Amino acid sequence: MAPTAMADFLARARDTEGVLLAPPGFAKNKYVTLYADCAALTALHLPCPAHEARVDALTADPRLRELMRWTLRTDSTLLIRRTDDRRLAELAAPADGGTILAVLRPDGRELSAPALKRLSYEVFPRGAAVRAPGENELIAGIPHRDQGRWSALLGILGIAVLTMTAGLSAMAEFLRQGRALAPLSVLTGGLRVFRTSAAWSVLAPLAVAGTVGTAVAAALAAPVTANGESYITGGLLLSTTGVVLVVSVLLWLWASHIAVRQARTWHSGGD
Repeated sequence: MAPTAMADFLARARDTEGVLLAPPGFAKNKYVTLYADCAALTALHLPCPAHEARVDALTADPRLRELMRWTLRTDSTLLIRRTDDRRLAELAAPADGGTILAVLRPDGRELSAPALKRLSYEVFPRGAAVRAPGENELIAGIPHRDQGRWSALLGILGIAVLTMTAGLSAMAEFLRQGRALAPLSVLTGGLRVFRTSAAWSVLAPLAVAGTVGTAVAAALAAPVTANGESYITGGLLLSTTGVVLVVSVLLWLWASHIAVRQARTWHSGGD
């Protein structure tokens, strides 16, 4: 890219200072070299030499240490070379120089990555790779993490569907006997017997199956770990058990309501 375009980018990146980090061997330097003007060096709490100076990178600003650690994989001696904006743009312009142009805010506030990316596409014909230090390493596992979350979500939905199917089957069998239980309302003097029967026929089997099944699944999956931690988390166990219990309670309430209505209909017909 042209030095004029790089200079335009640095000028239009408002409220920021630009620094150029170069690996050993760049411009025949023995050390990692930092090119910047006095304003940027002051923002990084570094000396502003007339020409150049060497400092221990471990004592540098934390932002600079992280940039070196994530990009050049080194935290050795740092050679500081004072330069102006024009020279900085000339050094940063070559795409194959191995250098890293970083922008920072003197007040230490966070930069807007979307704004910098938008500016890069406005200034450079093909845009530029705008990244935070360590972004490549940190985002490498995001697809796997998201896939795992989708798997957990779809698994919970599958458990809900299976619970609903089993519950409807138990509910249908219970209601099939509902008319035979209807005369009990006369003998018991109330409708509580239908709610209790629905609980034993619908709620109890699903609740027991859900809790016992969750415990068995957790025990079987416990040996499979990642970095010493089980894939089966407490949140996942609570989610699956909660889904089963919620569906069980809803189907129990539904079955109780229909059974009570059938009993009342039979009672009204008997009268």
